[in-house]
Amino acid sequence: MNRDQLGEAIDWLSHAPDAPAAANVLRQYPGLLTPQVDEQLTQVIRALYEQKVPEHVNLFTAVRGVLRRCQTNSHLAALANQPDWPLAAYSPLAHLESLTDDDDLDEQIKWSRLALLDLDARTEPEIFGMAQFRLGYCLAQKLHSGNTTALKPAVEHLAAAVHSLAPLKDEMSVALNGRAHLNLAKLHLTQPASRRGQTIELALDCARQAHDLLGDASPDSINVHMTLGKTYLERIQGERLQNIEQSIHHYEQALELSRRPETTLRPYEIEHNLAVVHRLRLKGRKVDHYEMALAYAEQALTQVNQADLPEDWAKTTAEKAVILAHRQRGNRADNLEEAIQLTKQVLTYYKEETHPYQWSLIRLRLGNLYCDRLKGRQAANYRQAVKEFERVKRTTNPATHPFGWAEAVNNLGTAQAGLSQTAHDSYYRQAMESYRQALAVYGVDKQPERARRTAVNQAQLAFRFRQWTQAYQAFRTALDAGELLYLASGTQAGRQAELAENAGLSAKAAYCLLQHNPPQPDAAFRQLEQSKTRLLVEALALRDVDLAGLPDSSARSITDLRQQIHELEAEMHLPPHSPSRRDDIELGSQLVQKRRDLRDLITQIRQTQPDFLADRSANIDFADLIPVNGAVVAPLTTAQGSVVFVIPHGVNQVTMDHVAALPAQNSAALSQLLSDWIAAYLKWRSVPGKWKTAVTDFTQQLWPILLQPIAEKLTDFACTKAIVIPQGGLQLLPLHAAWHFHEGKRHYFSDHFEVSYAPSLSVLKMAQGQVNGRAGKQALIAGVDEYKSLPNLHNAVYEAERIAETFNSVFLCNQEASRQAIVENAGNKNYLHLACHGSFNWENALESALYLANDEPLTLNDVMTDLDLNALRLVTLSACETGITELSQLPDEFIGLPAGFMQAGAPGIVSSLWPVDDNSTAILMERFYAFILEDQMPPATALKSAQERLRRFDPIYEDPFYWAAFAFYGA
Repeated sequence: MNRDQLGEAIDWLSHAPDAPAAANVLRQYPGLLTPQVDEQLTQVIRALYEQKVPEHVNLFTAVRGVLRRCQTNSHLAALANQPDWPLAAYSPLAHLESLTDDDDLDEQIKWSRLALLDLDARTEPEIFGMAQFRLGYCLAQKLHSGNTTALKPAVEHLAAAVHSLAPLKDEMSVALNGRAHLNLAKLHLTQPASRRGQTIELALDCARQAHDLLGDASPDSINVHMTLGKTYLERIQGERLQNIEQSIHHYEQALELSRRPETTLRPYEIEHNLAVVHRLRLKGRKVDHYEMALAYAEQALTQVNQADLPEDWAKTTAEKAVILAHRQRGNRADNLEEAIQLTKQVLTYYKEETHPYQWSLIRLRLGNLYCDRLKGRQAANYRQAVKEFERVKRTTNPATHPFGWAEAVNNLGTAQAGLSQTAHDSYYRQAMESYRQALAVYGVDKQPERARRTAVNQAQLAFRFRQWTQAYQAFRTALDAGELLYLASGTQAGRQAELAENAGLSAKAAYCLLQHNPPQPDAAFRQLEQSKTRLLVEALALRDVDLAGLPDSSARSITDLRQQIHELEAEMHLPPHSPSRRDDIELGSQLVQKRRDLRDLITQIRQTQPDFLADRSANIDFADLIPVNGAVVAPLTTAQGSVVFVIPHGVNQVTMDHVAALPAQNSAALSQLLSDWIAAYLKWRSVPGKWKTAVTDFTQQLWPILLQPIAEKLTDFACTKAIVIPQGGLQLLPLHAAWHFHEGKRHYFSDHFEVSYAPSLSVLKMAQGQVNGRAGKQALIAGVDEYKSLPNLHNAVYEAERIAETFNSVFLCNQEASRQAIVENAGNKNYLHLACHGSFNWENALESALYLANDEPLTLNDVMTDLDLNALRLVTLSACETGITELSQLPDEFIGLPAGFMQAGAPGIVSSLWPVDDNSTAILMERFYAFILEDQMPPATALKSAQERLRRFDPIYEDPFYWAAFAFYGA
């Protein structure tokens, strides 16, 4: 057909009033059904689209569509199925474009499908992508209305839209592609729980691409940030802490964008979500997070009321109740009562018939509140909780909503546990079975966080009733889940958060092993050891790994990965707004990948060298570690009882002979003593007279509670040296200064035993390996007694000068003792002595610091990232509070300046537990170094001798306040 004939034929066909008339046109112009005409029409459609003539595009696509269907089917059938005539007035694409988002969904779906029959993805990708998007979007709306069969086709059509639009760069296609990705992200979040981890990652990828395509100027930008916030909050993979931080970031971005003048969106939904994520936040202080969450919830509630927006009112009121239930400020009992009343109010809206999911969730929360309730009879509260949880369990389908069902069963177990009186009653058996059922659903690999929570609940119940085998197995499940979460963490803060969740579990598991029949003391001690200094052990192992004997390529790979991890961790420690610092998610992702690469490489090396970087806690050889006449002393305290391991030289297998029981009541007494010690310290540390009295009183109380059984055991083994490995915060106490009266005079523990401290045996072993080859006497000595904002010291420079004379060395005085000077000159020295101000940061241990010239801080962060002390034998921190370690979250991680200097390469550290007296410290330190250099004493022996000499120097210095603050850590 020539051009004129084609035009005439198409004109007749497009104006045919019905199917018979169209059939007549085809009989008159049979050339319309040839491939050549199809190609011509396709070219015309492309040209018309580029010329922006949409009405002609609509017409020609309809004509081509009819002709194509006539080629593949009988003419009469194809024409009869055409929905409307004439094509000039009723083309499917034109009809689709005439519909708005407010029109009936079924109509939009119908015409989208008909339009797609006329379009060619290859030649009209823009229009084809638009129609696919419209169809997928409408199906998604059907899904949100409850039509679950719409999920799969909605995903398929939106994915087809993305595929079609992705190569296009025009503004409209890019925007539509971004919207398609956004809606795909939302759909992936609704996928079944069985594939939750995978589908959330798909949702995250789509939401990120939507953000990249749309940007913050788009009308959809708020929606994109909201979706990213939700996706990160629900994410299973990656580090929990960073996922929550990213969620907060995106919700905050959404809130900021909602304040634009042109935005009509009311921000209460965003504020509601910010309340949720701040309640769940791991980074920082929980007490502050709950207050921030409460503020957001209350702000959201000022914008909604029960009459006008009942759904939003109910959702945020329920969230406020959860926040109050966990709030750490205000009266706890009153907060819980308010939370219960709010939850009951919400249930007047959420009915089982109309909102089954929300009804179940709120019933679960109400049950939790009754479990926690302080007012009323406890048994009655637990019974009410059981009713709530059983109601949810009965109405939840474990096949379609397994995690919701498991949550109800787990919580039911908690209420049943609260009612249990003995290990043999029905409530105990019911609770253990409930926990078992919940764990079977969660699985350690599928839902490690929930699995850990349930396993801990199960373990605590069995532990409470001394069912040691059941308790141990549950603790092991919790620890296995915690290990998976720890390995998934990329940032230091994230790893610390996971270790905090595991705190105390390993110690309780160890105690269970001691109570087995027969007891397993060796396994118990190694279990206890595994709970200590995980971060420090890994850092030292990576730093000091022996590469001798490895192939050159493997050695280079280990070295490169070690350096890359160190650099990434150093960058992570920078303040958040440092110019050169990348964001946490990028750094965390890289750290996870580098650590994974390192683990894979270590696994590969172990195929030929099985002992390479092996688990040191499982392979400790006590004979190599414990000196002659010495013993390792490791307390183990739990609510069910406490013991102390005393393992003398020559022992390779721990037996019950090496375990001394502490009286059961003393476990609680020891915990109370530690609490009282910290309270007194915070109150009286700046009042020398008061603190001096407190130190004397507390060290006397320590003797019968803890040190007397240890002294008796050491005496039985004829030991004169004790390597103390504290547990659960005991490192804050001067155990070496515990005393009692005998024959009218004080006898201190250190009078009879030389005491040194170690964070763990694994760390001690590494430190002992570092001592070899560091026998030089090169010293870097600094003294600062002039400060700008801090009070001046009286004897710091004098102390540094006298020590420098002992070393026959120069020293850095005041302005010379800058942070830069210490960092640049410490690396090739054998001894580092810093006499200056110091302080422990109780809010953030990594900001604990030594204060040098011009009040400049050398923080724990700086020590771990900037110092390289590979030649150092000993660090002495002659300053206040340099031996205090983090206690509230990670008591067994030993996070403080001693561990920081160990990580930097120092095998031995002397530091202080409280603000020290200038005069006594100067005398003590002078004698300490004289004993080391002149009498060739090891540091621990020299410190003991110097403390004894100080006590004889002047009767006033007999009091432990003057000498017991200093302790030796390491080897």
